[in-house]
Amino acid sequence: MKKVTKYINDTHKPVPLYEGADGEKLFDVPPNGGMAKIFTEAQIRSQTAYASRVQYDWKFIKCMENEQEIIILLKDDLKTFYALTVMKHFLLKDRNILVKNIVKDGKEQTVKFTAIDLQEALGYKTRQAASKHIMKLKSLNIVKGIKTKDFGYVFAINPNYYMNGTSVPKEISELFNEDNK
Repeated sequence: MKKVTKYINDTHKPVPLYEGADGEKLFDVPPNGGMAKIFTEAQIRSQTAYASRVQYDWKFIKCMENEQEIIILLKDDLKTFYALTVMKHFLLKDRNILVKNIVKDGKEQTVKFTAIDLQEALGYKTRQAASKHIMKLKSLNIVKGIKTKDFGYVFAINPNYYMNGTSVPKEISELFNEDNK
């Protein structure tokens, strides 16, 4: 495919732009640095298709292709898969640790996400019921605990399965390395 043809008019007068063998006038390129870009038919189709797309600017969590491994591992334990689905929405962007926002003394704060928070999110009566899911996810190298400077001991989710953002700290990546299973 040919690149875009760009015309810049550095004169003080409009410059007419013609097309084809019959010399049909397309338009005038405006003076004093005016610019015109000519696109191929394929480029126009591509731009038209792209322009018809709807942009969503919501917060989102990336699901990696490796999520299929989790689906297979937890196919007989849908409650734990559901618990993980709840947990992944608490991932801190570019850190991959679990935190939540609360309002304390009229101020919003970010604090660590705990087993009690999972209990409440799942509607369980005891923290231990939620902790069973966390223990299973830990045994499968999907969730691990790590000590952080900002939040103390927190849960992290394996970035090979889910991420919030485009990168994670090296210590999070190493936490889930094959050697650390």
